[in-house]
Amino acid sequence: MYKVKNLFFSILIIFLFALSQSCKRSIHQNPCVDKKLPQAKFVVLERLTDTAFESDTIFRDNPVIFKAIGEYDSVLWKVGDDPRDFTSKQFGLIFFDFLGTVPVRFTGYLKPDSVCFPNAPKEYNAYQNITLVEQSTSGILTKSPLVGQYKGCYTHDPTDSFIVRFEFFDSAKYSVSFPGYKNFYWISNFPKGYVSTESITVAFPELRQGRWPEMGYKCFHFGKYYQYYGYSRGWLQNHDTLIILNSGYQIPLRKFVGKRIL
Repeated sequence: MYKVKNLFFSILIIFLFALSQSCKRSIHQNPCVDKKLPQAKFVVLERLTDTAFESDTIFRDNPVIFKAIGEYDSVLWKVGDDPRDFTSKQFGLIFFDFLGTVPVRFTGYLKPDSVCFPNAPKEYNAYQNITLVEQSTSGILTKSPLVGQYKGCYTHDPTDSFIVRFEFFDSAKYSVSFPGYKNFYWISNFPKGYVSTESITVAFPELRQGRWPEMGYKCFHFGKYYQYYGYSRGWLQNHDTLIILNSGYQIPLRKFVGKRIL
């Protein structure tokens, strides 16, 4: 009886081992493991200097980037009533002379995988509308929703709070030669205590504590221009950083976190 039990358990162990090895081989040999069908999707980005932010509402002077998400054999874009066929997975346009809604249609073409997805479609379609709005011309102006005041601090010193102001200046008294037009966006008190020494602030003292950024509808960005004034590449929204340079000394990146108060 003892020998029969030993024989039975020995056979059982061998069987379980063989079964586990068979399962492992079947998993590793399955060519469809981790394979997924693409989801028809694309993103629209509003470009500011060297950075692009996802948005469905865009100032018409800013470049718009269209980017396919996923891998396809080929793609086709149709943008509004533009007669052109766009066939790159990523491309850009500027809508200088148009205000309003633009329908965007994306089609991705992919040969079905005969092994894993034999019944998969050959085309993947996605649609989205984008809206182009005016940034600075009075009468048809659409202001950025960022305009307002924000109270916050740098994350390295949460006890030192200060207020940053996003302002839109719309006045005939400003020189067109200064920012390029009489209506413009302005950010004040960033970084904390910033005071401009430019000659323009003699005529317009309300501008002494600020400087204009590259402005988008839902975001803004400081470009390379700021490096000449001791500030480099900072923007306040989701990943807000600022490098402060002083006589060649570089302070580590700082992140400003603020809450709208007005």
